[in-house]
Amino acid sequence: MIQFNPDNVFLVTGASSGLGKAIALKIIALGGSVIAVSRNSDKLNLSRNEAIEPERFFIEPFDLSASLEEIPDFIKQCAKKYGKLAGLVHSAGIGGVTPLKVLDLSEAKSMFDINYFGALMLTKGFCDKRICTANASVVILSSIAAIQGNSGLGNYSATKGAVNSLVQSLAVETAKQNIRINAISPGFIVTEIIQHAPNVYNDEFFTKIKEEYPLGEGHPEDVASACIFLLSHSARWITGQNIIIDGGRTLL
Repeated sequence: MIQFNPDNVFLVTGASSGLGKAIALKIIALGGSVIAVSRNSDKLNLSRNEAIEPERFFIEPFDLSASLEEIPDFIKQCAKKYGKLAGLVHSAGIGGVTPLKVLDLSEAKSMFDINYFGALMLTKGFCDKRICTANASVVILSSIAAIQGNSGLGNYSATKGAVNSLVQSLAVETAKQNIRINAISPGFIVTEIIQHAPNVYNDEFFTKIKEEYPLGEGHPEDVASACIFLLSHSARWITGQNIIIDGGRTLL
């Protein structure tokens, strides 16, 4: 069984909700420490309250998309404050269905800022021997949208396709430093956002999900478990990979 210790410090973006929150809480449950990053400090505090040992859930509010050039320095300050980082998880991101005919260029660029450039600058800041420990690991959340066409998801799919290409190239570059970089591409995951859009996520929607996903709907824990493996020494010989977690969706 994978276990961490309190000196294993992991920086997790998007830790206030969804997959980022699930990953952060699982790291804490397995003995590690988390620097939880999100724009919303109130939600981060709520997530911290759910941790088995809240004293190892360190809150650092930061808006990645608004401060791209400041990200490396932000990570440097985190390492100075909490110690060298054993791993980085970039779960923060934005999505949404936007048909081409109503696509707005500024919104499209904003999506790239957080989904792709955020990942790039986080990894740039992390991959410094003064910042990360030996045998460190980076996990970037991608999506099966990058490998499977979907109407209205052209720009979102492009951001995740860019992430997958980034992971492959950076994995080669950072291997000399013994840093592993991988992506995880989830399919549809049931998160708290469903509660806020009952008109979209209705019975008809979930009936379709059951038809399209051989193993049914996914849950944050399914992705968190894979992420923990990639962060751990058990995955020491895995880098540059895109791990698909989709209940068989892309097989159909």
